[in-house]
Order: sequence, then structure tokens, then C-alpha cells
Amino acid sequence: MTSRVLATGLAVIVLGLGLAASAQESDQPPPPRAAPLKPVEVTEALEPPREGVIVFGGNRATGLEVVKNLVARGEKVTVMARPTSNTTELKALGVAIIEGDAMNAEQTAKAAASAYFRAAVSTLGGGGTDPNSRPDFIGNKNTIDAAKAAGIPRFVLVTVIGTGTSADAAPWFSQMVLRKVLPLKEQAENYLIASGLKYTVIRPGGLLMRPAEGKSILTEDASKFSWMIRADLGKLTADAVYDAGAVNKVYTAFDPTRDSFVGSLYERLSEKKEE
Repeated sequence: MTSRVLATGLAVIVLGLGLAASAQESDQPPPPRAAPLKPVEVTEALEPPREGVIVFGGNRATGLEVVKNLVARGEKVTVMARPTSNTTELKALGVAIIEGDAMNAEQTAKAAASAYFRAAVSTLGGGGTDPNSRPDFIGNKNTIDAAKAAGIPRFVLVTVIGTGTSADAAPWFSQMVLRKVLPLKEQAENYLIASGLKYTVIRPGGLLMRPAEGKSILTEDASKFSWMIRADLGKLTADAVYDAGAVNKVYTAFDPTRDSFVGSLYERLSEKKEE
């Protein structure tokens, strides 16, 4: 019995020495130890994709034509309009309407931040002779500030021929009639250009209320002047929203078939008689 126990103990010792020797002679490194677990870092939530276009001044005139063309493209359109504005046509088009006045910076900022818009369009203008009550600069400044604060990357602004590099292109009659407006429009253009937004400025001449003809173009030739159909201007403006080549450009909206000021003025006066 004693000899059997001694033999068993001796075998265990020999086996242990053999395993130790094998471990020392092995060229294989010991298995790696698992790295200690680290706390999971919470990354900032991704911003939702931007979609849709907000239009300031979209309840009437050129702005309404822009809205019609955006809707025809299948775009999601939002229009900021004052509570007193006639929004019948906008409702018929199925666009979203947010109440607000562009002369009120807080209301404008709230409208711009109401969704993740891909672009903003402003056709604001008019409203009396007092520059402090006209939206040509103040209103447009508020929309530009609001778009920038809301992170809207793209901004298209419609002004008028006679500002900046197009000053000499405007006929004397146009310059006289718009003498108080042109400086405000030019201020708005310069403010947008300096804003850091991806801008497009579109300068039309006189506008006619006729069915679209599709003859108008955007040109960088600031010496051009023409009258044009408002519906065609609406399409050119809507198209510019999606045109990467129009980014950071200033255009004249030009209809080569209506470059006679007197002839087109007669056409406009004929419209008024028909009305």
C-alpha cells in the first residue's frame, strides 16, 4: 500500500516537471488577456435630413408663382404669411402655412426653425414709402438671419434690376419710380452675400401677368433689361433652388422677346385696361 502511494506521488511529480519544461521550451506566446471593458461613449444624435422649402412672401404675386412651381416639382412647401393675408390659393395648393410677419424677427426665426428646410426663398417687397415699414431690407434681413440661425444652407432672393452692378441697366423711368426702393434691395443683396449662406440673387425687370411662355432665362450679364412674365420668373426662381451651378451667383432675369421698355410698358398698360 505504501509503495503504491509513493509510486503515484512520484508519477505526479514527473508529470508536473514535464509540463513545466514543455511550457518553457514552447515558442508560442501566452494567450492575450482580454482588454478591460470601457464605458460606452454616447455620440451626439444625427440631425434629421433636410427637406422642403420655406417661402417668404409666397402668398401673392411672384412668391405665389414660385410656390406653384415648387409644388409642381413635388416639393414640400411651407409659406410664412401674416394672419391678415389671403391664403386661399395656398390652401388649394396644399402647402403648410405658418403665421408670421417678416418685419418681426422673432416670428420669422420661429418659422424658419419649424422644420429642417433644405432651402429658403424670399420675394419680399413693397408696402409703402417708409423704408422702416417696407420689408425690402428689414424683412429680408430677418429672413436671412432666421435661415442662418436655423441652419438652412440655401437661400434664393428675388430683388430687381437697378441694384448693384445692374444700376445702369434700369431705364431712367424705372430708376425714378424705384429711387427709394433700390437702395433697400441692394442692402438686402449685400447682406445675403456676406451671410455665408449658399445664395442666389435674381433681378427681374418689369413683370407681366400673363400665362407662362418659357422664353425667359437667367444671365450673369448685368447690362441686360427686359420685362417678363411673372409666371416665368416663378419657374426660374424655383429651378434655381435645385441648381448647384446657381450657387453664389447674381443673375438678371431676362426675356429676349421683351427687351423694349416702351413696347413692354404698352403691354403692361393693356393688361390694366383688361383688368
